[in-house]
Amino acid sequence: MHYRPEVDGLRALAVVPVILFHAGLPGFSGGFVGVDVFFVISGFLITSIIAAELDTGRFRIATFYERRARRILPALFTVMAVCLPLAWAWMLPRDLAAFADSLAATAGFVSNLLFWRTADYFDSAAEFKPLLHTWSLAVEEQYYLLFPPLLMLLWRLPRRWRLTALVLLGASSFVLAQRVSQSAPNAAFYLLPTRGWELLIGSLLALSGPAATDALARSRALREGGGLLGIVLLGYAALCFDHTTPFPGSSALVPTLGAALLIVCATPGTAMGRVLGSRPLVAVGLLSYSAYLWHQPLLALARHRNLLPPGHAVMAGVALLSLLLAYASWRWVETPMRQRGRLQRRQVFVLAAAGSAAFLALGAAGHLARGFPGRLPAAAQVSELDMPRVDNGWCFYSVDSLPQLAVGAAGEGCWRGAAPRTRRALLFGDSFAAQYEPLWHRAGQEGGLAVHMVSTNWCHPAFGEAFTGPRSSPAYAQCLDNRRLLQARAGDYELVILGAAWGNLLRRGQLDGALQALSELAARVPLVVVMPSPRQYDGDVTAAFQRSRMHGEAFDIADFPAAGDALSVAAHARLQAEAARHANVVFVPREDLFGAGARLPDLAADGIPFSLEGWHISIHGARQAAEVFLRSPSWRTLRARLPAATDAPGARPAQRSTAS
Repeated sequence: MHYRPEVDGLRALAVVPVILFHAGLPGFSGGFVGVDVFFVISGFLITSIIAAELDTGRFRIATFYERRARRILPALFTVMAVCLPLAWAWMLPRDLAAFADSLAATAGFVSNLLFWRTADYFDSAAEFKPLLHTWSLAVEEQYYLLFPPLLMLLWRLPRRWRLTALVLLGASSFVLAQRVSQSAPNAAFYLLPTRGWELLIGSLLALSGPAATDALARSRALREGGGLLGIVLLGYAALCFDHTTPFPGSSALVPTLGAALLIVCATPGTAMGRVLGSRPLVAVGLLSYSAYLWHQPLLALARHRNLLPPGHAVMAGVALLSLLLAYASWRWVETPMRQRGRLQRRQVFVLAAAGSAAFLALGAAGHLARGFPGRLPAAAQVSELDMPRVDNGWCFYSVDSLPQLAVGAAGEGCWRGAAPRTRRALLFGDSFAAQYEPLWHRAGQEGGLAVHMVSTNWCHPAFGEAFTGPRSSPAYAQCLDNRRLLQARAGDYELVILGAAWGNLLRRGQLDGALQALSELAARVPLVVVMPSPRQYDGDVTAAFQRSRMHGEAFDIADFPAAGDALSVAAHARLQAEAARHANVVFVPREDLFGAGARLPDLAADGIPFSLEGWHISIHGARQAAEVFLRSPSWRTLRARLPAATDAPGARPAQRSTAS
């Protein structure tokens, strides 16, 4: 095919928003749609080449995959190799273990499958994954593993039937994406069956291009209007979409159709053709693949190296650095490796296999060694930095993240605290209730309470179907079971303890339902306790603490931003007001858990943050908070108000605690 500088200019408009989005710079909340533009461009260019070779009988699968290897692997392997020493030096063990997994998955072009299971693309934790962006490379390579053989088969059919078959395939993929983006958004985002239609748009353009361009060539107004509409669609998506936009369903039509219009309409002589064909955009477009490869590792590693979240100026500087490194890798890695005279096909395949095997081996080593925790100095090694789940000796029934768990009564049978035949308490809620399991285990032992712990993901205290997570999750069904238990058996307990992500409920307009449930429980239970949400930090405060010890730098928790905590503080005020209306309801203030005299709040007596990842507290933090709580006014009030021990006929006995 003839070289089209406008397509390189379109590549620039794809890569720059992606970089700015991942850098967290304001104004580009929808920059992730640049990947969708890349899919359309890739489908168009590669299908154009395959079709031209099929028409002349020159297409060979081996030659096609040789070209892919020369194009994709040299720069990719270079970036991965550069990441290795920096990850070793700067990453905490759990992060290095996750990086090792992604290293192996990237080498096998299945990283989209890994991230589908482990990473929400829009979650703040994803910002720390250096190879997160390789999910799109995996989707493309999976597409090009299947598409050329399919096209070879279709080439035996009349042209009309080829196009019909691909249109039906693309329509099926689009309908699937539309449905799955509602029920399983992570799967829809990362997987080929729900992304294939975007590449097929480009492929269909390539196969039907002459007819479309001939029609447009007869109307300058159509080409000008189509180009203008295309750039408006791209701009709207990049500037106005955000993490709440359902994607990739019908919303993804905006950037993909915009890209398609620009490919067809932005021809030489049109206004958009001149813009996209301008030297600055073409220059950035030529670097776009390398720039895409470099930007996410640099941004993620910068976040790992800094104790506090880097500011916009730092992120902008890192984004600029990614362009400079992109030029270097394009000039000295990409370009030489595309020249056939340097390496023969056999050498290309041998080097590709050797490089993939090496990264697979390194990834396996990092996974098996669990991120090499021995790298950390003793001061940074803290045990029990985890949530108290059923798989580590506690009760949180995290049915959303532990696939071995079955929905049902098994999620409601866990007791901790004192031995049987004592006063009974129920700890109920979501993960923000479960975080207090070690605390209430200790309090139960101290106060003669057998504590029934019932919690699952996103299941805040309520009597109804309100839910803060995806209803496609098994946690939704588990939550309804848990609430039926609460409704039927609340009166069996002397004490009911409630916990939730109160600020999130306020943000979602669901706090009123929780307050209503609190009022109903107060009428049925002798004593109700409401646990606060810990301070909600704008990042992983414990990781920052560990990095400070790792790098020998000062750590001051007061410097760590917590702007998002305002919602929790506002929700706490409403909870306190509701508690004041009932003589048997106690709201536990934060200082009775996380304050400790003259010490800074949110740091335990051993100087380690209570926080796990900035939102919940860890098992370690909960144990430390228990010691503060047992000396607090709130605990003295509860001890005085607790009813006498009972042994009611038919009451469910508490199991003796096995937690340490």
